[in-house]
Amino acid sequence: MAVAGTLVLTSSSQALAGAAGSAPVQTFEYSVGGATMKVPTGCMFSHIIRGKGKRITYQNAGVDCAFVGALSSGFCNWRIDFTYADTDNRTYRTSRGATHAQCKIDPMRNNSPQTLPRYGKACAHLHVNGVRRVSQCHHITKWVHMSHQQQQGQDEEWRVRRRQAGIVAFVVGLVGALAFFAFFPGLPHVIDWGAIVVSLAVGALARWACQSWMTKRRGELTSGR
Repeated sequence: MAVAGTLVLTSSSQALAGAAGSAPVQTFEYSVGGATMKVPTGCMFSHIIRGKGKRITYQNAGVDCAFVGALSSGFCNWRIDFTYADTDNRTYRTSRGATHAQCKIDPMRNNSPQTLPRYGKACAHLHVNGVRRVSQCHHITKWVHMSHQQQQGQDEEWRVRRRQAGIVAFVVGLVGALAFFAFFPGLPHVIDWGAIVVSLAVGALARWACQSWMTKRRGELTSGR
């Protein structure tokens, strides 16, 4: 089966001592062992670098999926590569990750600390079933600290995504619970106040679970665990 999908290469962000960026993983399908796997929308590929100048003390890349995306089977036969290019965009170093046969909803990889021989850019690439699906790059410059304004902007962007994911999770939980009361065999198929209250509680629980998972995942990415 032909593999369908779109490779996304983000515009490079300014890579300072604590740069972080994300790129959306576009929906795509691929075949594993004769079975068709589909990755829905709702997943982001994040790439974090810490260091000073050409010295990288920490580098991490991984996938975060919101509520709908987290319900998929995940990414099978995946690997994450790190590449490094000079200011003329010539790639001079590639750190190829191991290919993982198991399916995982939140693939992640850390790279070893290193000193780069020159300025340029560092990129992370997610490959699924042998095909590059998304990339995210940071410029490596002589600057040593991310400004407070940049950090605030990234934090606000994450809070917006977390709030949006919570809304989606709440709606999915609410509608799913109402559909259960309306159509499940053996039930009276009547939406009364009791069913509405329970459905609202299910939606709230789904929202809490989704946002808690996103908070935990962000902590893992930023702390390097």
